[in-house]
Amino acid sequence: MVVDDEGLELLEVFIEVELLELLIEVKLMEELTYSATSLPPSSIYTVSGDGR
Repeated sequence: MVVDDEGLELLEVFIEVELLELLIEVKLMEELTYSATSLPPSSIYTVSGDGR
């Protein structure tokens, strides 16, 4: 398969976008994991609106 310069440039941009999306997903997962592990245990099990 022969790819011209324009096709190669488009492929590079596509790969960069995919990598950025993956990086964003990883960062979001890290933040969610940190948030979940940094909460005090009582707040995890709170079911009513008044904090009991």
